[in-house]
Amino acid sequence: MGEEPDYLQRHSKSVRLAYFPKCSPEENPTEQCWKPGRKALANRVLPSLNAAKYHLRKTFNNSKELPKMFYYLRD
Repeated sequence: MGEEPDYLQRHSKSVRLAYFPKCSPEENPTEQCWKPGRKALANRVLPSLNAAKYHLRKTFNNSKELPKMFYYLRD
């Protein structure tokens, strides 16, 4: 975690960091989101960041690929 940046120290009453455990799908709900995301980008040559974003948006807009708890990620 390291030392907090100065901004966080100055705004400690209004900003609080919460660290989720790494590689713990049971405790970190965002881990469930990476499986379809990795699948969308696997075995592809992506010439740009926009190409990666396109494939990720296409996957996350498909309700069958997105776990129900992540519907808030859709546009």
